[in-house]
Amino acid sequence: MELTSRERLLVGVATIAVALTRIWARSRTLWDWDETLFCLALRDYDVIQHHPHPPGFPLYVALAKILRLFVHSDFHALQAVTTAAAIALFPLLFWLAYELRFPFRTAYLGSLLFMFFPNVWFYSGTAFSDIPGLAMLFAACAMLLRSCRDRRFYFLGALSLGLAAAIRPQALLIGCVPAMIASWCRVREKRPRDVVVATAIGVFVLAVSYGGAALASQSVQGYFATARSLREYVRKVDSFLNPGRQPLLSLFSDFFLRPIPGGRISEVISALALVAIVISFVRRTPRVWLLLAMFLPFNIVGWFMLDTNSISRYAVSYTAMYAILAADALAAIPLVQTIVVATIVVRLMWWALPALRDVRSTPSPPIAAMRWIRDSVPRSGRLYVHGSMGPWSSYLLDGYATTIIEDPAELPLRPVSGWFVTEGSTAVAGAHNFVRDRGRLFDIARRRYFEVSVAPASGLLRFGAGWYGEESVGTSAWRWMSGRSETLLPPIAGNARLSVGFDLPTELVPRQPAITVTLNGQVIDRFVCTMSSVKKSWIVPARGDAWNQLVMTLDKVINPAKEGLAPDARDLGLNLTSYSWGPAG
Repeated sequence: MELTSRERLLVGVATIAVALTRIWARSRTLWDWDETLFCLALRDYDVIQHHPHPPGFPLYVALAKILRLFVHSDFHALQAVTTAAAIALFPLLFWLAYELRFPFRTAYLGSLLFMFFPNVWFYSGTAFSDIPGLAMLFAACAMLLRSCRDRRFYFLGALSLGLAAAIRPQALLIGCVPAMIASWCRVREKRPRDVVVATAIGVFVLAVSYGGAALASQSVQGYFATARSLREYVRKVDSFLNPGRQPLLSLFSDFFLRPIPGGRISEVISALALVAIVISFVRRTPRVWLLLAMFLPFNIVGWFMLDTNSISRYAVSYTAMYAILAADALAAIPLVQTIVVATIVVRLMWWALPALRDVRSTPSPPIAAMRWIRDSVPRSGRLYVHGSMGPWSSYLLDGYATTIIEDPAELPLRPVSGWFVTEGSTAVAGAHNFVRDRGRLFDIARRRYFEVSVAPASGLLRFGAGWYGEESVGTSAWRWMSGRSETLLPPIAGNARLSVGFDLPTELVPRQPAITVTLNGQVIDRFVCTMSSVKKSWIVPARGDAWNQLVMTLDKVINPAKEGLAPDARDLGLNLTSYSWGPAG
């Protein structure tokens, strides 16, 4: 099954064209938590400190450390490794599909389709290890399958699979099927020593890689303890064992029917893949079964075990299966196959371009917030950083006095100065909200860090009993309360101005709920709400030696679930949309 000169030319042209799209779509700045941990690893590799997170991704970091000698930033060194791997992804996937005995046209079109899945395109320009690990995995699987015809590729395949696992360990789950097939061929040829040697090569690569990661950390014992801790976190928080995680059945469509961003076209691709599977059982085509045996287990593991905020990212590792199967479903009519796949590719490109333009041309919200701090806050200023922003603070705010807290309630019970940095927008007066439009990007990237805020610490309130957690979308932030809430306001000597803005549920307004506002035990206002949106401001005497207690009560609330209005089962009173607290002068 050697390629003709024309086929080689087609693969070469497509590789160059895909390479240009990968270079164009590189993100302007780092964005995600994991990207920041990788950047910290280039500065000081220590898995115990999550520089980066376990198991350490040693080969990915090592390659970036080499490139760091020639580029000006940690992020761009990591990004260069990822983009180079992304450029190689198309010919490597084509090679793998071809070694699986898919016809040239199917292997070619399926691989091209995979490259323009919006999540594959987006992550090709980031500082994540997924794409480099996948490129090495494709190479390893293709070599192992090729070794059934050419023994020389067997040892190269074993080496490459070890290297793929040195970037991302889950490569072993996908690569084990080609490895077993290649090893069985060696056994049939009466070369069991080859199997022993190949196994030794893979084990040696992994031992050096992860042994090196452990030795480079503070201690070997601490390395393994940190790895166990993260494994336990995944089991209790990310996996189906977490009672707060969405039920498995409700997640089935996200992991199996719509793992590819792009709107309805994702369902078309999945439907075509299913058609190919059905046809394979009718025509008895083992190549489809091998493809499923390689990638479907990881698809299933993701469904049970992985973070539901990152389905799009994890899908990068298994949706090559969808692309090849979708192309294979149309293989009986070559012209139709070409037209349909080309149409889907164009549709996916059109869908993804606005999101990719955003990430390539604008800084991410965490980076924008860090830059604002560096430009506007003197190094003598005090910063209180929420744990969700810890890696960015460690990486980008050297020289600042920072305190990591998990809740504004942890601020000291005394007048405070400085700024509070957290994920999400805030309604605090004087705050700076840094926002990235969600749009289609919300379906591609991890659903975190689209909003980051930097707020004056002196204006932060301690929301106590009766308040629900703050919610935000874009520049809008709000916090619901039930029928009674307690809030602590920072100390202020003399008179203070308290201002609040809030909305009421539309269904509650006709019931004209009465609201009572009390500060430090004294009623400062009582009024009946006849509108859905209210703004109030009061000049009040404040305590300068202790926090001030604000109590708000409503005599009527609404429970959307009980009244059949919405699934929300909370008792809802008012929805706080803005507030400020400061000296009256």
